[in-house]
Formats: sequence, C-alpha cells, structure tokens
Amino acid sequence: MRFKLLASAAALTMAFAGSAVAATPASASDAPGTLCMLTSDAWLYASVDTYGGSIVLRTVHAGRGFRWHNMGFNDAYGRNWYYGHRAEAPDQDGWVLGDHLRC
Repeated sequence: MRFKLLASAAALTMAFAGSAVAATPASASDAPGTLCMLTSDAWLYASVDTYGGSIVLRTVHAGRGFRWHNMGFNDAYGRNWYYGHRAEAPDQDGWVLGDHLRC
C-alpha cells in the first residue's frame, strides 16, 4: 500500500512539474552541524542575550528540520538557545529556544 501511495505521489509530481514546484523533504541543508527536529512551533530570533531572544525573524514550524550549527547560549533563566537555520529557509540563520528542538 505504501508503494502505491509513493508511486501515485511521484506521478502527480511529474504531471505538475511544469506548473508547480515539488515540495522538498523536511530536512535542513547539508551545511555543517547537527540536524534537529522542531517538536513545536517556535520563533527564529536574530539574536539572544541574557534575557532571551530579540528581533523575531520568522516562525519555524513543528515537524520540520533545523540545522544546528553547534553554537549555543544559556540565558539568565537557564534556558538553552540553539543557533542554526530551518529547512524552509536555509539561507537565514537565527536562534531557537531549545525547548522546541529534539537533537
């Protein structure tokens, strides 16, 4: 049954290739770092300081990949922040609260 679903999805993708962009897999780019998964929706921040994130860049969505660049920060509240980018925007790095990630 799974094979039939995959074959049908592939056929539909090929049929619409000229008029639509095929969806990409839920994984971050091949840049160095650790691939994590977003467990809940979160904000991607431009920077973090002692009190948390500042300047929201965009929302990152649960179930998608997040490439952590192995850089982190602990704020005054004991929260862990991870620096990297999400699968949907591999060219925009930022900070995500660790509570939203599974690495």
